[in-house]
Amino acid sequence: MPDILPRANGRRRYIVDPMAFFLALFGAPILVAALCFWALFIPVFAVIYGGPLYLAAGTPALLWALPRFGPNSLTCAALAFAIQISICGCAWVWMEFTDGPATDLAHFFLIFGAAIAPLWGWAFAVLYRAFERSAFRRLNMFRDQEGVMS
Repeated sequence: MPDILPRANGRRRYIVDPMAFFLALFGAPILVAALCFWALFIPVFAVIYGGPLYLAAGTPALLWALPRFGPNSLTCAALAFAIQISICGCAWVWMEFTDGPATDLAHFFLIFGAAIAPLWGWAFAVLYRAFERSAFRRLNMFRDQEGVMS
């Protein structure tokens, strides 16, 4: 029987449900803002200011990571934190060397983004697992069972 599951380096990859992916991608910042809006409305402003960066950098990163690691909350939170730190860190270094006037703004995004980005990554994984359709769950269960589709 031919193997219908995608492979990477001889290992079977997690099959991503596209509907669940995009619902979780757009729902994660909104969920975090709804749960944490009482903290001086910082998560609400984070959706406005950090949302475009989250979509621009988070979408390709999550599309890369999800087939390799699956919807693991800790992995998605660590990935979001690493991307946020690397982007804001590079922007901060660039502003320091070019005497940019917005170094305080880069510090602001670096500090608050370091707290918000892992929450968004965690919420993405939680929402993805909640929205994943049963057909994709079954395919991934077959992936996990050795010898079923080898």
